[in-house]
Amino acid sequence: MSSIHLPKSVSQRGKTSLEIDRENFEKRQTVALNKAINSQETPVKEKHARNAILGTFQDQGGNMFWTIASKMPVQANPIVCWKFLQMVHKIMRDGHANVVRHSIRYQAQIHDLGKLWGHLKEGYGKLISSYCKLVVQKLKFHDKFRGIPGNLMMTDEQYYKICGADVNNYFEFSIDMLDYMDDILTLQHAVFGSLDMSRANSMTSSGQCRLAPLILCILDSCQLYDYLVKSLFHLHSSLPPDTLFGHRDRFLVCYKKLKDFYHKCSNLQYFKHLVQVPHLPDDPPNFLIASDFTKHIKPAAIVKEEEPEPEAEADDSVDNLIDMSLPEAAAEPPPPVPEVDERDFLIERLQREIRLLKEELGRVRAEDHRIITGLKEDISKLEKILSELRLSADKSFKENEELKKNLDPLKTDAESAEKLAKANQEKFQKMKDIYSKLRDEHVVLLRNHDTNAKQLSALKKSLEEKDQVLKESQLEVNRMVEEKQMVQENLQKSADDVA
Repeated sequence: MSSIHLPKSVSQRGKTSLEIDRENFEKRQTVALNKAINSQETPVKEKHARNAILGTFQDQGGNMFWTIASKMPVQANPIVCWKFLQMVHKIMRDGHANVVRHSIRYQAQIHDLGKLWGHLKEGYGKLISSYCKLVVQKLKFHDKFRGIPGNLMMTDEQYYKICGADVNNYFEFSIDMLDYMDDILTLQHAVFGSLDMSRANSMTSSGQCRLAPLILCILDSCQLYDYLVKSLFHLHSSLPPDTLFGHRDRFLVCYKKLKDFYHKCSNLQYFKHLVQVPHLPDDPPNFLIASDFTKHIKPAAIVKEEEPEPEAEADDSVDNLIDMSLPEAAAEPPPPVPEVDERDFLIERLQREIRLLKEELGRVRAEDHRIITGLKEDISKLEKILSELRLSADKSFKENEELKKNLDPLKTDAESAEKLAKANQEKFQKMKDIYSKLRDEHVVLLRNHDTNAKQLSALKKSLEEKDQVLKESQLEVNRMVEEKQMVQENLQKSADDVA
């Protein structure tokens, strides 16, 4: 049976204008995402990515993006998967604020995607696995700290509100940021490791396709480095240094790798046209010295706007996604599709960035004012201490002069005192000898006393034993006398009876 093609005017009857607008919007987003996430080994074009980002503002989140992306062959084509991950990362940073919240539920899918491509040891396998791990880590980070926007840009008030006054929150927050930073550094290491730096891969399409996501990594790492430094200085002001040894050790490793990452990027021609790569200080901050915090300068990465391309591709039309096999007689012109007002979205985005920059400028000015005020107070204290030291030095000098004047009469007294001391020393030595002799005699007497006491105790015991024997003998004698008297009385009585 041959298929019947109905005119668009017939197929759209019964639909409301909102439903038609929604369908047209979905078609435009499908076109934009299919152009951004394609199988060509080239970097994602900014204009297609921008259309997808603008779509998140019209959709008030990322649901439309995930609906369209779920139909893409991310499990079959590594280039499509690589660009898909870059777009997820990009819309979380630059898209509507709800994109992050709408994307959190897809953590498990991205994790499984990383495990799948991780089995591929060559090409994009290792890169996709590392990128999936980074995206999942970012989603977990934002799920845990809901107040942090997708682009990680916050004012000081927002930053301090995340952890509040509990030092344990700063402790855990620092660990999560270090985990996040580790995944960024792992990805950049994998990307640079997949390039042949001697062949200037940064100027080839395949090399740029791999390097493009590192721009987002540079932007994320700048914010994380700033918040890490602030959090660690805050922790060291509240906890013993030994407790934070692990934090300092991990930060130092991240600092070295991050500095090397920025150095590599700054030397590549590809990045010079797209982003101003920041530079870290020569030495890492010393968290054991509180004043070292005043030397901290937040690294800034500025994305350079690409010039719009003059080309007008034929497949930009939404009609390319619609069945064009209708007979000419039955075909009717489609209803006019309302154009997305990109200018309004761009204005809103620029206003938001300007507002954030103004807040950052105000924060920097306030911080500079605080530092200057603190330095002035320190200078005032030091001047006061210096004045007191000068007065004390003058007073000590006058006292020394007076002592010198009185030194001559004291010398004579000192000689007399020295003679007297010698005489006293001799007397003391004699008394010491007498005391030693008396002590020895006393020790001998104590020893004799102990011996005599023992002998006396033995004699007492012997006397007591003899006394006991005498008492027993006396009792025995008395008993015998009584028996003798009784015998005599009995004899006398017997004699009387006989008579």
